[in-house]
Amino acid sequence: MKKDNDENKTPAPTATTAKPAPSARKRPSRAKSGGTAKAASAPTAAKAPAAKTPKPVDGAAAHCPVAPVDMAYEPSLPDDPVYTGALVHGRQVERLAVALFRELAPLHKLGAPWEDRLRAAARLHDIGWVEGRKKHHKTSMRLIETDPALVPDEAERPLVALLARYHRRAWPSPRHRRFAALSKDERKCVRRLAALLRLADALDYSRQGLVEDVSARIGKKRVELCLQAKAPCPEEMRRAKVKGDLFEAEFGRELRCSCLPQ
Repeated sequence: MKKDNDENKTPAPTATTAKPAPSARKRPSRAKSGGTAKAASAPTAAKAPAAKTPKPVDGAAAHCPVAPVDMAYEPSLPDDPVYTGALVHGRQVERLAVALFRELAPLHKLGAPWEDRLRAAARLHDIGWVEGRKKHHKTSMRLIETDPALVPDEAERPLVALLARYHRRAWPSPRHRRFAALSKDERKCVRRLAALLRLADALDYSRQGLVEDVSARIGKKRVELCLQAKAPCPEEMRRAKVKGDLFEAEFGRELRCSCLPQ
């Protein structure tokens, strides 16, 4: 049963201010033609050929900017500094998890319901810190499972809780009772999302919200992540390599990271 090297110096959640998500860009609407070809009053301007959208090359995934997160699973938690800090970090991890999910869609091939589960698990994955660092991933799972205020949908709650549990330490394994109870397809989906969640968590290792966007180039033998950051992020890149072991095992590709500070 594989474990990631979860170092003791992992900082505890603190209530710092996260940068708000960028607003979605609106695409200009195309004007509809109101005239007819038989109109004789004025010559009709020649219609310009429609621009072709370039296709990704060399296996590169089409880049999607980090979208604003929705409020599908807005948790209701006590007014506690540890909870507040966990949610600040959780929202940043959620942003990054969404970016990874969309960039790596050709690899994981999962649909929108699984993106929603990933978002919820990313947002709540560290709430177990309220009972201390030790085994906080399992505490997060228990809190999500037992508190309907965190994930109101009873059917979704077990999957969200299980994903949060796998953000660190042991990989998903049939020796784990909850994981073994899933269907074969669900187990495959949980493994793939756990790999993305662990990466997203690593990319906010310093808890400073340094990484603002992620793009990916998917090759046959490797996946290259390009991090758009507001400052150099060597710790995030190093940690992504450590916590990317499940990703490499699940998708059969070497993981590489580069950082482009703004």
